[in-house]
Amino acid sequence: MIKNINLDDQNFDLIVENARKAIRKYAPYWTDENAHDPGITMIELFAWLKEMLQYYMDQTTEPLEYQFLKLFGIQRDYGSPAEVITKVIHIDEVAHLPFKTQFSKGRFTFETQRDYTLDPANICDVQLDYEGQIKSIYNVIDNGLTVYPFGVNPVVGSSVYIEFDAPHVIDQIYELYFHVYEAYEVKRNPIERAQMEGGFIPLGIIQCTYKSETGAWEPLEVLADETFGLIKSGLVTYRIPRSGNPATDSFQIRAKLVSADYDVPPRVIDVFNRIIKLKQTETEPLIYFDATGFPNQVIELPFEAIYYPSLLVEVYDGELDEWHMWSSVDTLYEAGKEDWCYTVESEIHSLKFGDNKNGAVPPKGLNAIRVSGLEKSLLDLGNIAVDELTSEATPVVLKCLTNAKGGRGIKTLEQMKSELYCQMNLANVAVTEADYEQILKNTPGLMIDKTKCLPLYRPGLEDYPNRLADNEVSVLVVPYGLESQNRLNKAYRKNLKREIEKHRMITTEVHILNPVYYDIEVYLELKSSHDHTLMNERVNTCIRTLYKNDFGQDVSKSQFYKILSEVQGIEKISSIRLSCLQPLSKSKWGDLEIPPYGIGYLKRIEIVWLED
Repeated sequence: MIKNINLDDQNFDLIVENARKAIRKYAPYWTDENAHDPGITMIELFAWLKEMLQYYMDQTTEPLEYQFLKLFGIQRDYGSPAEVITKVIHIDEVAHLPFKTQFSKGRFTFETQRDYTLDPANICDVQLDYEGQIKSIYNVIDNGLTVYPFGVNPVVGSSVYIEFDAPHVIDQIYELYFHVYEAYEVKRNPIERAQMEGGFIPLGIIQCTYKSETGAWEPLEVLADETFGLIKSGLVTYRIPRSGNPATDSFQIRAKLVSADYDVPPRVIDVFNRIIKLKQTETEPLIYFDATGFPNQVIELPFEAIYYPSLLVEVYDGELDEWHMWSSVDTLYEAGKEDWCYTVESEIHSLKFGDNKNGAVPPKGLNAIRVSGLEKSLLDLGNIAVDELTSEATPVVLKCLTNAKGGRGIKTLEQMKSELYCQMNLANVAVTEADYEQILKNTPGLMIDKTKCLPLYRPGLEDYPNRLADNEVSVLVVPYGLESQNRLNKAYRKNLKREIEKHRMITTEVHILNPVYYDIEVYLELKSSHDHTLMNERVNTCIRTLYKNDFGQDVSKSQFYKILSEVQGIEKISSIRLSCLQPLSKSKWGDLEIPPYGIGYLKRIEIVWLED
């Protein structure tokens, strides 16, 4: 942690006293140290000057603090409006929604972010084709049930067919929204960071084609896939290429699985077309302000709830009779005297211009400053649940498929400092065992159940930890899945390897490993006067619920004695024996000793009920 240096650590009296003490060392001939001596007067004068200067040296203004934060990569954040994905409920003919068409619900206004051309085409059937069987599931998902489009165990070559009751138009942008089941015990890590840092290796690759006029399947141009192969809910944006030849009576899309390395099989709740994406903004017309011609001019915007990145600020140059675009900067300290720029003062919802030293001064003139594109937004307050949206500009009614979410408020200076402290505590270089475990568990796009770092271990090393491998680290990773013993697949290994390569020390070789699962069998001799069938079920349920298996954790009899003590109806525990299907050493008490790279998996429970 960087030390907070106090530069204003001496007051006037202390400065004078230290100077008096130095007189005998540097001027031994100076004998009169009384207040009337001119030398003492000069010392007091410079002490006053030093005290004043060190006070100002110790002050840090907000613009300087923003500059310091920028050096650490913490940028000013003016928030972001909430977004909502909607579906057109019903239209009878082609409709056009221009850019910035406004829809509302109460005091909340939402706007389209591009031009939309809506046609009456709607999904009329969804069919699955895996293992050679084609089955319509449109009524199933319409009734609220979920389906596995490629099977519970995804099969390469399986397909999903989506049929529309009207044709598509060549080169027009279309969107489908897939609502995917995501309510698993382990949450999937966000993928956005991986996209910004070089891409996410997909867990499944889906090839999209459409049925042409001749009946052949031709490539469909997929512009964006927010679902990343149906592992999360999102939009799929596509269009028919200009060279395409779609059917004229209807339209059909085929999504074929060509690669499958899923952790959990894709599970679709519903699919929708005629999708409109909106932001919680309300765009205002042009606003004009007078330019005073004075330095450091501040203009106050007439609204408080503003999305500042939307602003377009122009200044009129009377000599050239031209409007010039001025840009926003974090602080005017970084601007030159001729730079056309301004800074945002969000606390007082104003804009501030320069002084011809840091940033240019707008030339004087009436209505010489104009602001266009200003979007009012409630930012984080716009994160609301909303069902339908209507507009005064169009009869189109929208049904909301998601809540309005993603709205983010303006970060204060204190929040930015907190972000810096959090960032400094994050593991940017993997050094400790906890660093490796944290970095891999947070790998974007993956669902990681647990991780365990084994320092100085390599695969196949015997007698660990008595023998060690220099400059080698192994990390055991258990992915989340629906199997009892989940293992890493190719896509998982590639994503994990890519993530750790960003953080590992240059001289360290990192191995990403599956744990070794040891199949444990438990033999129990118990006594109970209750129904044995009922007691069998009760004992099995209790053991499988309470038994915990972790990396390198020995399987001991004592933990089963403790678990069985929780089961009502057991009168006596006569014997507990443990065994393993793989070679495994035992302690003198009969406990199974699991190596550091292993996990004891409870494979089988055998119960013998003793009679009186």
